[in-house]
Amino acid sequence: MRNIFLSLSLVLLASSALAKPIDTKPYSKKLKETLTQIEMKKSLKDISKQSGELVSMSKPILTAFKKVQPECSAYIDTVLKVADTMTSMPLDKIESDYHADKALPKAPSICHHAKDMLVHPATVVALEKANAKNKDAKVYQKMLAELVELASHVQVVEVKLASK
Repeated sequence: MRNIFLSLSLVLLASSALAKPIDTKPYSKKLKETLTQIEMKKSLKDISKQSGELVSMSKPILTAFKKVQPECSAYIDTVLKVADTMTSMPLDKIESDYHADKALPKAPSICHHAKDMLVHPATVVALEKANAKNKDAKVYQKMLAELVELASHVQVVEVKLASK
């Protein structure tokens, strides 16, 4: 009887640990820091580094999102497969394939919000790389637009993750 009780306790503890929602606060904090850097026109390399960290931080969030929105699994898995190479892609490829979803399977619109937690900061990194080759007077404006839009996606994802 004691072994059954211990086993049941361990199962309950394990399942409650698995159900623990992911903390998106560090991601949101990093996003705010990066927005501030852009507004202050700090070094593009530093902004790119911060955005690269957002890309990395997005991966576990997207994985958690798939658990609460299983209909997004194929869509998010496709994005996660290119997460480590997306920042090296040409801007037009990121735009068509991942912003406009050309390379992604069909999915409900809610999936778009989670995907963009990776795609928008990856776009900022790609903007910095493109700017190093061809100087763009509007690079800060473009980066700011990417991350301001990202902030609205983050809010939707946070609400969805908290509701499960």
